[in-house]
Amino acid sequence: MNRETVCMAKMGPPSATIRDVARLSGVSIATVTRTFQGSPKVRPETRERVLAAAAQLGYQPDAVAQALVTGSTNTVGVLVPSIRVPYWSEVTHGIEQLAGTHGYSVVVASSGGDPDQERRMLDLLLGKRLDGVIVGGAAGNAESWSVPNRRTPLVLLEWDETPRWDLLDSFSAGAITSRTVTQMTDQRVPGPWAANVVYDDVAGGRLVARHLHQLGHREVAFVAGPPVRTCLLRLLGFRQAFQESGVDAGVVVAADDSFDAARTAVREYLAGATRPTALACYSDMLAIGAIKAARDLGLNVPGDVSVVGYDDIEFAEYVDPPLTTLRNPKQQLGELAFDLVLAARSAEPRGERHTLAGRLIERSSTSEPTRAEG
Repeated sequence: MNRETVCMAKMGPPSATIRDVARLSGVSIATVTRTFQGSPKVRPETRERVLAAAAQLGYQPDAVAQALVTGSTNTVGVLVPSIRVPYWSEVTHGIEQLAGTHGYSVVVASSGGDPDQERRMLDLLLGKRLDGVIVGGAAGNAESWSVPNRRTPLVLLEWDETPRWDLLDSFSAGAITSRTVTQMTDQRVPGPWAANVVYDDVAGGRLVARHLHQLGHREVAFVAGPPVRTCLLRLLGFRQAFQESGVDAGVVVAADDSFDAARTAVREYLAGATRPTALACYSDMLAIGAIKAARDLGLNVPGDVSVVGYDDIEFAEYVDPPLTTLRNPKQQLGELAFDLVLAARSAEPRGERHTLAGRLIERSSTSEPTRAEG
């Protein structure tokens, strides 16, 4: 065996080409191209013959070449703070489910909640000829984003700014309004080519407060995550509903948005001299941490203290006790985001704002207070 033969053996057989597929299936190269583009002009029996020939030869169409011809990669990018956070994994699942039914693939990246990493990952996604990019829970100011390709539709989900701890202090004193919180982000959506999808967080906070008020709770604390827009608006609605009933909504317990942070902050608070009969939490993750904190102190949930969450992540139904929570339609959020990407590819994006409503899910972590208040 000479050197040339050895090299050929190492390289293996040559890859099948589109010409090979055309020859085997008995059609033109143009017909093979139209088949892989999903053209309705190709008859079903011809499409079946072409695909069978491609499978027999192991032929894979060049995705880059197809994108140059069709102007589409059939791929959408998704950038979220963390795929480990149950909320964002459920939203991403909703995007993937609907994208799959349309023949689209999804590329997922995470920023770790770091504005600098967020900018880098967004630039990377926008440089990949994607058909759209969906950014969830943005950590930074979108005015600082470098967006060289404005033809790529950009959809923002629950977009927030960098946490404003100074606003949380003002909020605790009741010195902040819905207008102030909304202005944190409304003027910073990056351009008319972006769409923004949010929840009605004020209404959600009101639903949580009304539930606790109807059960008879008058001494309630709000367990807050980082003071981004969603947290502040939920707290605003919560306070509004209680104040309309002539009740002081109580203190704000600040914690990071994690199980451990909530467990530590709530345990310290509940060990104090004044204990509320209920805790309303910014998220289900905080609520689960709050339940653990109560257990650490030998308290019963909901006997000694009721706990309400927010988001209704998958875990919420399976904790002990099952968590009462405000269910946000995460699947619908993801599906709407993908629909907006598709719509923006066939029309000029208008920078629309879409608002989704949640509903209260009553489970076993809340009940009437068992001790006298006052």
